[in-house]
Amino acid sequence: MAKIAFPTLGEVVKYLFKISGFAPLSRGSNSVFESETQKKSFLKALDRLSNETISLEQNFQKVLETFLQFVAHEAPDERFVAVIAHGIHDVYVQYRDLLVNEGTYLSKKESIAWLIKTRLISRLCLSQQKLFYMYNLSARNVKFPEQEFWYLPDLTEEGDIEWPLTKALKWVYEFTGTSITQFHYPGKSAVSDDARLNQNLENAFRWNQGKPCRSWSTLKQNLLDSFKALENYSEPKFHRHLDKSTKESVLFSLFIAHMSTEACRDIQTTYGQEFLLDCIRLFQQSSNDLKQDHSILKASVSKIRDRNKITEREALDELWYDLTQQFWQYYSYKARFFAKLLQSFLNEHAVDQGESPQITAEIIAKWKKEFGSSLVNITIAELENSAKFQPSAAFLEFYHDGSKLRSSRTSSLSEIQVFEQALKSANLNEELCWIVSWSYANYYYRRSEYKFAHEYFCQAFEQGKYRAGKEQYQLLNQYIESCAKQNEWLNFKKGVAWATFVGLEVRWVRDDHDSPKALKKAFDIFKTANYIV
Repeated sequence: MAKIAFPTLGEVVKYLFKISGFAPLSRGSNSVFESETQKKSFLKALDRLSNETISLEQNFQKVLETFLQFVAHEAPDERFVAVIAHGIHDVYVQYRDLLVNEGTYLSKKESIAWLIKTRLISRLCLSQQKLFYMYNLSARNVKFPEQEFWYLPDLTEEGDIEWPLTKALKWVYEFTGTSITQFHYPGKSAVSDDARLNQNLENAFRWNQGKPCRSWSTLKQNLLDSFKALENYSEPKFHRHLDKSTKESVLFSLFIAHMSTEACRDIQTTYGQEFLLDCIRLFQQSSNDLKQDHSILKASVSKIRDRNKITEREALDELWYDLTQQFWQYYSYKARFFAKLLQSFLNEHAVDQGESPQITAEIIAKWKKEFGSSLVNITIAELENSAKFQPSAAFLEFYHDGSKLRSSRTSSLSEIQVFEQALKSANLNEELCWIVSWSYANYYYRRSEYKFAHEYFCQAFEQGKYRAGKEQYQLLNQYIESCAKQNEWLNFKKGVAWATFVGLEVRWVRDDHDSPKALKKAFDIFKTANYIV
């Protein structure tokens, strides 16, 4: 049976390295590691992140720092590194919020599909435009393909996918005034015998035909070889001299295109071409809506710049950063207000279970006038996509009954066993196994049989981390208390580390999760404390 869960933090980080084409685990893959000791430190942090041991947040930051060091090797300007770091942080905050506010009853594959359609696309679109203006990237001397969505796949007239990597390579050939052969093997003829350039050309033909290129280092070296060959070729027809800035632009554009291609190819392989195309349409629509909103921001910047005669880049950078931040703070305020209004509307106009109330064009037009087209369109699209992943009536019934069972002080062991068997018969045990384990744990806890309770608290905690959503606060605190009662200091700290990561408070610890003294005090209190459950 498919595992019901959101992707783990370790899986998310490893996937980031995968689609980037970086190979931090292979020997001599990149000079970002200055020593074998540094490399071992990274691998240790990655293992701890995957195993979700203590210091989860610190290990994530350590691994992310290494990733950004790789990015810095490819970025033409430090502001592009800052943009990628800021964008990852935006997604990371959304991911943490998701784990404590949204439970899942879907398989990991379906949960990721839900994430893509209802969270990830809109977040990437928002971050891309916000950070473009915030860091004033248009002022940097960096060339990119002129096509608006060059970093996204296109559907050809023949019904095939043209990947961003292919589009970016064609752009390189066009602005250098070369062909695929002239760029990768200048002066190739029947008597030429450069094996390296010939292999590079064969690889380029495969990539232009849509074949995958898994390794960024392979692609990058191919481009570097071409730069050198074009400069060294004496015949004017094939000689090209690209300045440092242009080379950096080519490499960074291809890096972005390669990363996007890998991610989009995975989406197509896993969910099909129509799903991918629908994602692209959703991104493009959201992007076009946001551009209308950002026209207000650009007009404000121009007005202040002209009025104050600001011409220095540093001052302009500061102006763009400050005004963009203010713009998005206001946008966030509107988004929170609109979310409450929309939820109130949905509650007031609720229909049959599993169906969403109809929102008329008149209502949407009214909301757009008040909140702006982009916010309303993006929110409505997320709502419509979320409605495609509704839980079954059986799941909702078992979830309701299970919640009553685990919180009732009169629940008997036989009632829990009957519920567990019914859950298995309905093929919903994987979806709600955590609530069964929690029910057993509470049953034994109420009887002061803490050793038996701890066994089930451990199961419920591990089962619920990427499933239980809003239920996590109570479950996590009970697990931490149970670890203290069994004198399991390391597991106690592991529970506190998880709470720190997802942003939940722990009784008796609160904001002092980094204080050994506070942790020890809470550990001692939990050993003897008893709570009504």
